[in-house]
Amino acid sequence: SALPACLAMPACNGAGGPTLGAKRPWKSALSQLTSRADPNHRGRDRVIAEGSPQTILGKFTYSLADIAIRGEEVDVFVERGCAGAWEKLGTTTTTNPGDHAAVDGVADSGGRVYFDVPAAKALAAGRHRVRMVVAADATFADAVIDVIPSGTPIFVSDVDGTLTETETAEWRALFEGEDSPAHPKAADALSALAAKGVRPVYLTARPEWLSGRTRSFLQNAGFPPGIVITTAGVTGATGESARQFKTEALARLAAEGASIRWAIGDTTTDAEAYEAAEIQPVDHRVFLRLSDSFGGRRIEAYSELLPLASASPATCK
Repeated sequence: SALPACLAMPACNGAGGPTLGAKRPWKSALSQLTSRADPNHRGRDRVIAEGSPQTILGKFTYSLADIAIRGEEVDVFVERGCAGAWEKLGTTTTTNPGDHAAVDGVADSGGRVYFDVPAAKALAAGRHRVRMVVAADATFADAVIDVIPSGTPIFVSDVDGTLTETETAEWRALFEGEDSPAHPKAADALSALAAKGVRPVYLTARPEWLSGRTRSFLQNAGFPPGIVITTAGVTGATGESARQFKTEALARLAAEGASIRWAIGDTTTDAEAYEAAEIQPVDHRVFLRLSDSFGGRRIEAYSELLPLASASPATCK
């Protein structure tokens, strides 16, 4: 009876979108020329504490060269609770490099939006889908926002090698135009944690432009829907850079009131980041085929984690 009510965890991957008005003219001829290439836009998922300022982040570029558009209008819409009804929150413009201070660890590299949700339209506790639409050509980027009360339980999982069959599986799959294969029973084990009310956060050092493919992999492999956090750059991170990125991301999650109950990884950089975050109990730091010098639990397959997750207590009702 002391358990809090569970926040809904909808998939937020519906095919519908907001009703758009007429396209508006480009602000610059350079943007119009850039837009002749395929869009490479992306939104950034976020975990935000209930009652805190809410800023929506996106990046707007075209072509494989990732050429940003600057000074262009972007309309911002929300699907509250991912329930199907869309509402316009407002309009913002894409930045020039350095126009805006960093938010959630994302420095302003240009072509970004940092949209502050008006207080009168603030997102309630729960999960919401945001769509950012370029006013001149109606191309768009989506993001998912989890607004959480303080103490909300989450689990954090790495992706490459941890959920995919190998560390490099995504690069081969990207070349072949397919999804990466997942470890057997991995989706079942993580779904069992989510069923206990532990909200999923997928923390990967992949580059930002792979966020869409990461969501596709998770959905198609049957992982529970959650927040996807990547690096903010175009090259991703490895080694010490990956450790630092994950350490800082975990600290920001904690600052937003998230209570990290489980953490899953497969590298020493994961182990170091989880140790820095002081995730407890230590045996809830789970490592696939890795012996953790800090005392985390080693598993050889997700069939070992599944019964532990299934037997763990509910965190909400």
